[in-house]
Amino acid sequence: MGEGKTRAGITVKVENLGPLKKAEFEVGDLTLICGKNNTGKTYVTYALYGFLSFWHDFFFIEHNDSCLIQLTKQDIENLQKFGKTEIETEALIYTINNAISLACEKYIEEREMIFGSNNISSLNAKFKIDIDGLIQQLLKSNVDFPTNSVFSLTMKKNDSKVIQIEAPKRGYDMEWIDSLNSFLSIELFGYIFPKAFIASAERTGAVIFKEDINIANKRKMEQSHKIIVEKQHVEGNHILYSNYPLPIEENIEFITKMTPAEKRYRSYIYDNHNGILTFFSDIIGGKYVISRDGLRFIPNSDKKLKLNMGGSGSSVRSLVAIDFYLRYAARQGDLLMIDEPELNLHPENQRKMARLFAMLVNAGIKVFVTTHSDYIVKELSNLITLHQDKPRIAGIREKWGYSENETLEADRVRLYIAGEAKVKAEGDKRAKKINTLTRARIDQETGIEAPTFDEVIDDMNGLQDDIMFGGDD
Repeated sequence: MGEGKTRAGITVKVENLGPLKKAEFEVGDLTLICGKNNTGKTYVTYALYGFLSFWHDFFFIEHNDSCLIQLTKQDIENLQKFGKTEIETEALIYTINNAISLACEKYIEEREMIFGSNNISSLNAKFKIDIDGLIQQLLKSNVDFPTNSVFSLTMKKNDSKVIQIEAPKRGYDMEWIDSLNSFLSIELFGYIFPKAFIASAERTGAVIFKEDINIANKRKMEQSHKIIVEKQHVEGNHILYSNYPLPIEENIEFITKMTPAEKRYRSYIYDNHNGILTFFSDIIGGKYVISRDGLRFIPNSDKKLKLNMGGSGSSVRSLVAIDFYLRYAARQGDLLMIDEPELNLHPENQRKMARLFAMLVNAGIKVFVTTHSDYIVKELSNLITLHQDKPRIAGIREKWGYSENETLEADRVRLYIAGEAKVKAEGDKRAKKINTLTRARIDQETGIEAPTFDEVIDDMNGLQDDIMFGGDD
């Protein structure tokens, strides 16, 4: 069985973020956050999404220099003479880590943008991105950074301490040098931080009320801006924090912008993995169409019907944003984040969503979900155990109708349980029980161990046994 393109991910560390006192998690090719209600799953999801949305601003707008990475005079001379140059990575890694550290500090100071002005986390909250694992893997790989630029950037496999840059031979003026520096900075950081799209848990209602929400929000912003200008006698643009968290706002914005014009664009999935869209249409039970009359749903059971969102089922409404993202916006290397993908779905379709995630991962789209669904976790566990080069396993895949592109390498999956656990903090003599994230064990042969679900199921089974076999009345 062919090996997937496993890649180390960034590690996120947080302190005093909502219910979470101290926690960390690595973003794998597929990442799941499970746990009871109000344990911090949404906080870490929103925090990660916010940083991935704003990293460019923090690096290249807030920073003193327009480019974080500067080529030396010798580098420029090499490009002029030979059309290529090689740079040592040691100083480069220091620059990258320092920039990320400063960006994280600035980001957490502006967390009102992410969580909403009425939902601000603790004043001493901390947020840190660690890319050591990703960098170490980069240094051992031969990586061609995808780009549409005239410049090219390659990490050389034969020399783990060198990055090679190629460009047309020419006499470089300052504008071209700035372009080179900017290219190097953006390509490296863009490779480290994937482009994220989020489907929030509020997506179902947003589809029904998208026009009303859009109008109401526009009026609110206009009125707020008018009050500020009149009371403070100031002019210009102002950052006005919404009462809605950023992921919800951007999800609503994405939904409100779904128009017939979207059909002019086709996603990476649309062009290269159309079978995924066919599979997803089976989960939806039909297809979405956009006309001048607005968004409509045509069910497979009666293709003459064109239902508006108010007249469609809740599962149809919960999946529309994901469908449009996959068809018209998805790019290779993206991070698709879904808050509670099981919303309004029958257990059969929850299992199919797990299979969809595996297909996307194998197609080059990272997936990050928070879930309460035992069906999704158990099905993902099955997909991991089905990824084995054994005749018996191959027979099982064939018998149950699973293809190889639905199976998963264990190393590509991360699952964390949000809840209380003993953690020894720096400086403490003993471990203390705090609200944190605990990484679950995942094995290629045995799958996922997720006690947060198993305990509840065992409890229910025990109750049922007592009812049925607990003795005479």
